[in-house]
Amino acid sequence: MTNVLKIFVIALFLFSCVANPPIQQMSDARQAIKATQKEIIKSQVDRQDKSYKLLSQAQQILKQAKKSLDDEDYEMAEKLAMDAKKMAQLSLQQLKQFLAPPE
Repeated sequence: MTNVLKIFVIALFLFSCVANPPIQQMSDARQAIKATQKEIIKSQVDRQDKSYKLLSQAQQILKQAKKSLDDEDYEMAEKLAMDAKKMAQLSLQQLKQFLAPPE
């Protein structure tokens, strides 16, 4: 009986170590991209603007994160989702600096 208990504890431990899909990180990245898209559209910046290019990069990174998620590479998906969110936030920050009145 002791061996069965040991095997059960080991199996439970291994099961708990299995990574979970980064659902929240993916959602956060999509929301950040969507918010930035909305601001870029509202401001009508040129596609050559740095903020637009950064947003495009964020979208590409999010696509890579989705592929990693589909491939069940959850660690990579999480990292890429967080990178996409940061890139979208950087894009929004760049846009705000671009639109700020000169001092």
